[in-house]
Amino acid sequence: MENHHALDNHRKLQNTYKKTGLGYLSNYRIFYKKLYKIFIKCLTGVQSAYNVHFEKLKITNKHIQTKLANLTLFFIFNILSVISET
Repeated sequence: MENHHALDNHRKLQNTYKKTGLGYLSNYRIFYKKLYKIFIKCLTGVQSAYNVHFEKLKITNKHIQTKLANLTLFFIFNILSVISET
């Protein structure tokens, strides 16, 4: 009888996680795709703000993209380290 209730709870949790895109390992890919899209939108906004600000300082677009790529890698490694600790 206990196994039946545990299975029901497990299914309820799975459905909840599927709706939110969070949770089990199978849903991490969905979560990271959503997170990545949000992050790229933020980076695009940051880059356009950088372009406006740094035009006066003559800093090239390549330099800005390198900085943003480094920020992206830093962000990804931080998330991976948090996941590996849990």
